[in-house]
Amino acid sequence: MFVRNLKHKNGKIYIQVVGKSSGAYKVLKSFGTSDTPDGLEALVVMANQWIKEKNGLIEFDFDN
Repeated sequence: MFVRNLKHKNGKIYIQVVGKSSGAYKVLKSFGTSDTPDGLEALVVMANQWIKEKNGLIEFDFDN
């Protein structure tokens, strides 16, 4: 699974989580669109968090 930034003709960028199965790409979840870099970054963070939850990954905080 990975996060895909799909640019559309209208100038907006769509954020999607895509997986590859049987040689074909399939959109697993769409997170929306944005025109601003801050909005895009927030959507990418949400998409990455969704991938971690879907895969069951646990992160440890070694900074504290």
